Amino acid sequence: MSLNSPQNYSIMKAYLAFRLKGTTTFLPIGNAPAFVYEPEVENTEHFSSQVGPKVKDADIVLQVGANLSLTLDEITAQNIALVVNGTIGSLIQPAVSEAVVNVGAVISEQVIDIGSLNVTDISFVDNNDVTLVENVDYKVISHESGIYVFTASQNGVVATVTAGAIEESEKRSIISILSAPEGIEGEFMVVGTGTGRRLKGTGIYANLKSASGLGLISEDISQIELTGSVLRQPGPYPFGKFEQTN
Repeated sequence: MSLNSPQNYSIMKAYLAFRLKGTTTFLPIGNAPAFVYEPEVENTEHFSSQVGPKVKDADIVLQVGANLSLTLDEITAQNIALVVNGTIGSLIQPAVSEAVVNVGAVISEQVIDIGSLNVTDISFVDNNDVTLVENVDYKVISHESGIYVFTASQNGVVATVTAGAIEESEKRSIISILSAPEGIEGEFMVVGTGTGRRLKGTGIYANLKSASGLGLISEDISQIELTGSVLRQPGPYPFGKFEQTN
């Protein structure tokens, strides 16, 4: 590689994959506008005091390590689990056909969770068996989430609910928040795809934690920001390695 070459001027882009601790499979984590690897070296200075003014004669390394930070654009189950220190389970729901749900008494503006996702049909009756009217007696917040709000108080409400099944093949997830409070550990693979010089990074094993939390309301495209402490691993490249691929 020669110096003063336009090829050395680089716009760094990369494809990222992550292998969770205890697994053998790397999975893509989607578009990442930023990924920064920052070595950290702590030194102490030594000064000779044998004659005259003290003179610095050594710079001694006390400890080495590395940190990383990354920003993710894609709100996937894996990425959500990373930011909330969570674990992932499968979300499965059997189909529900005209199930009767006793809601009970409600007050004006009360929000209820009907207990099923993917609601395809719902009706409410009061304690006099009179059918309640949508946008008059209640409003739909989300059939998808099964959430409704009542616009008037009722002494007793019964719902009849039909909801579609959620099959394992749909690969929907439940993320258990803070079920891994010690942080999420795993290994990154960084595959350079940008303009100019490209790098392949492997063996970058880190403990990840949220840098900004999970923003659930935003005017812009939601992002996930993470930080990590790179953990030493056995082998010739204990803090990972970068290989030039072009």
